[in-house]
Amino acid sequence: MLVIGLDVGTTGTKACVVDNLGNTLGSGYREYALKSEGGRVTQSAPDWWDAAVFAIRTATKDIDTKEIAAISLSTQAASMLCADRDGDAKSEVITWMDTRASLEAEELSSAIGKESIYRKSGWLPTPVLDSAKILWIKKNLPELFATTDYFISTLEYMNMKLCGRCVIDPTNAAMRQMFNIETGEWDKEILDYIGIDESRLPEVLPIGAEVASLTPAAAEALGVEREAVTEAIKDLISRRRLVAEKTDETRLIYNKESYDDEKYVAEKLALLRRGSIQLSFSDIEAFIRKEEASNGIKYADEQKKAIFEAL
Repeated sequence: MLVIGLDVGTTGTKACVVDNLGNTLGSGYREYALKSEGGRVTQSAPDWWDAAVFAIRTATKDIDTKEIAAISLSTQAASMLCADRDGDAKSEVITWMDTRASLEAEELSSAIGKESIYRKSGWLPTPVLDSAKILWIKKNLPELFATTDYFISTLEYMNMKLCGRCVIDPTNAAMRQMFNIETGEWDKEILDYIGIDESRLPEVLPIGAEVASLTPAAAEALGVEREAVTEAIKDLISRRRLVAEKTDETRLIYNKESYDDEKYVAEKLALLRRGSIQLSFSDIEAFIRKEEASNGIKYADEQKKAIFEAL
């Protein structure tokens, strides 16, 4: 069994083919452009798809594609676009570096409350996330706002191109700052203020859920069998589950700057158990450093490696 990993990043898309032992059998990459003007940083969503086609075809050129069982996505977050019902772009992508919606972020903070938005989404109000961006579009591009079928991010765009289904996972949904991590649903208060409803946002599936088989058009473009599916995941499922299971015994916490805030720690641990947030390597490194400092010990390299592998 072979799996394609597809990473749709900020400046390029990478693809690799791996076997069930984790061996890389092929890889491909293509860059694309960013357009920057003042605080506005945009790019073209079709460039993502064109790069994905090139990268996957390059990665599989010496491989029997009948052996490919699945495609797993990792995508840049907090970059959004307006799309029609078929998932085709109606606008440029407003990337995660774009700050045009600064006033709208302040407005949301005043209207709903900074603390309330943080409690709901896990993120403080910011112009780079989608709640403020959609409000900016509503104010400044009313015709585009009115005629948009879907407000989507990179992940949903790629899922629609691959499978024809507009879906997202909870982690990426939370980063859009319209998803309530406590209820596991799109937040009605935020949506009402922005002026949209759930029908214009993606369906939320659990981490690691099977999305669908490739569409005939996608299979032909990529040169792979149609039975391949896309797993809408941001990170390895097994690692996420291990982190959640081992949270109590390791007291692993997410934000290295908040180790002394017990209330904050408790909230982050609760989010970890529900799978609402992820841990990076830097988080684990910070945890190791804190444990060493607190206990007056020094982990050997073998011990550090064991901690990384467990988490």
